[in-house]
Amino acid sequence: MNREILFRGAHVDNGEWAYGYYVKWGAWQNDKHLIIGKGEYGCICKFEVDPDTVGEYTGLKDKNGVKIFAGDIVKAHYANAQKSDFTEFVVFHLGRFCATPDDAHCWTALADGIRHPPQDKTIYMEWCEVIGNIYDNPELLKEAEHEQNKN
Repeated sequence: MNREILFRGAHVDNGEWAYGYYVKWGAWQNDKHLIIGKGEYGCICKFEVDPDTVGEYTGLKDKNGVKIFAGDIVKAHYANAQKSDFTEFVVFHLGRFCATPDDAHCWTALADGIRHPPQDKTIYMEWCEVIGNIYDNPELLKEAEHEQNKN
């Protein structure tokens, strides 16, 4: 298996992002959510993270070579849609990473290119760009929703 397994999560103390392996550790009600990764000077460190911010790496990169994680907001281009540019966020849904504009039932698989109803669109990752994430930049989705409602 050649897929890179990687997670990220925001530190509980300062909100900075940690990257590495995700571990849920501890007693039943006192669980700690940790990212085990490289710290300063290359040492292996554990970082306590907010479990609501933990996202897995999709195995895909955007047009600029930026790794795409669940929770990222992407500007996507679809070749066969009436409107070709969308701002969506990445989720893990029904066993695959998908992009969706909201919590509705319109999902687009990122990796397999299969069209998923009710919208007929196929994502082209080479034209996709990570523009933020739902934790640090929730306003990007609100702006996109406002734009969509204007049209």
